[in-house]
Amino acid sequence: MTATQTLRAHLVPNESLNAVYEGQVETESERAAMTIGVTDRRLLGCGDEGAFVDVKQEYITSIQSTRRATSSVRGVDDRIVTAVGVAIAVLSVLGITLVAALAGTAGIFALGLSVAAIAGTTAAALAFRQGAGFEAFDRTQPLESLSEAEPVTTLSLDEAFDFELDLEADRQRLGLAGGASAVIAVVSFGWLLLSGSVLAAGLVASALVGLAVAGYGRSLENEYEGLEFETTHQKHVEITTVDGRTLTIRTDSSADLECELGCWTTQRQEFPLESVQYETR
Repeated sequence: MTATQTLRAHLVPNESLNAVYEGQVETESERAAMTIGVTDRRLLGCGDEGAFVDVKQEYITSIQSTRRATSSVRGVDDRIVTAVGVAIAVLSVLGITLVAALAGTAGIFALGLSVAAIAGTTAAALAFRQGAGFEAFDRTQPLESLSEAEPVTTLSLDEAFDFELDLEADRQRLGLAGGASAVIAVVSFGWLLLSGSVLAAGLVASALVGLAVAGYGRSLENEYEGLEFETTHQKHVEITTVDGRTLTIRTDSSADLECELGCWTTQRQEFPLESVQYETR
């Protein structure tokens, strides 16, 4: 059963359904998405989970209709993420330098440990990432690249084997370099904590977080097309009844809900977002 058919099922004999809208209906006790129908006698609303609204037109004392604009942002801009990460890292390094300058001679030692921790962590991350980026050598690739007229010689196979050995050697060197850098970073950071430079250690961690955010921003470069700004217009219709209750309906900005209820405006609407007051006839 469609939403319109559900509304028609609640009509009484000789009652006509003049208009149907989709929107959010908010009462004093609940808020739900509903299909809203205006008949020649009343306002009806039916929701998917059994929510129901029934207001007779003669019980409506006033209507206030307002068009509102809502702006939203979708997507991720890698440049913004990278810039935020770089800004965090730079400010953290400046903070470390300031703390070291205020601490005097002891600050120079803390500054050296901080630089070693940041540099060691960065070098380890780059080494491990570069090592993981090596693809396994495909022995068939040199054979496929040779033309049919060129015979497959023992020399070409030897060159392919040597190339594979070079790749494996590069992986091992990067692994050793990354491991050594990681050890330097851990020892420096631990020494920094043991020396009592808690503030400097916190700034080191902040700088590393900034570098990680900047690296993440670089990885988003080919995944997102940037930010999309979208502005949606919505009409808010607030209905007050004779017993003092208030019913708020949020629907499409082009909906003529207040007009369908048989109301007339008491002032001209000069701007698209101006609030307009209505009174019942």
